[in-house]
Amino acid sequence: TAEDIAEITGRPDTVGGELGAAPPSDGPPSPLHARIHRVAPGGVTQDELLERVAYAVGVGARRLWLQGGDAAAAPPLLAVLEASRAAGLGGGMQAGPRALVDREHVRRLRALGVDHVTLLIDPAHDALDPRVRHACGPAVESLRAARVHVGARVVAAAVGEAREGLAHARRLAIEEVRVALPRALHPEWRAREALEPEELSP
Repeated sequence: TAEDIAEITGRPDTVGGELGAAPPSDGPPSPLHARIHRVAPGGVTQDELLERVAYAVGVGARRLWLQGGDAAAAPPLLAVLEASRAAGLGGGMQAGPRALVDREHVRRLRALGVDHVTLLIDPAHDALDPRVRHACGPAVESLRAARVHVGARVVAAAVGEAREGLAHARRLAIEEVRVALPRALHPEWRAREALEPEELSP
């Protein structure tokens, strides 16, 4: 029960849900996509995601965090957020920018409890599909207009890519930025940047 969990470990503030969707079909996939997401063909089912909402409620969490693929465009997203909102949970997500350019969509996400979005910046993908990079500015504007807090996560396979992504985030005036790199590149990164890197999933 939630009481048992609270007594043993303390109630978690946030429970995560991995949408597991493939990258958008209208653009080439990032070579890092499989390293940072659990890919499920067609995405995780709506029922499985609704089970995560029920789990979050059961353990006494306050928030649901969603990510995976292009989370903001995932077909089950609105139904999951409606269930989450009805259960009294707040919400946030990590997502690519393209679906977030639509201001009406962003307003709906905000109305369903999404108050924080971490924008995924992947310089390798952006080089293959410049539309993604060009969508970042309008997406940030849409989010800020809806009073959604904006952060960024830069994922890169090389230090040069990471620095490029970090510079892009700073040009967008995003202050909360994380950089993910393979562990072998951490010493080189630390020698150049004060921002501590996180390790990409193997």
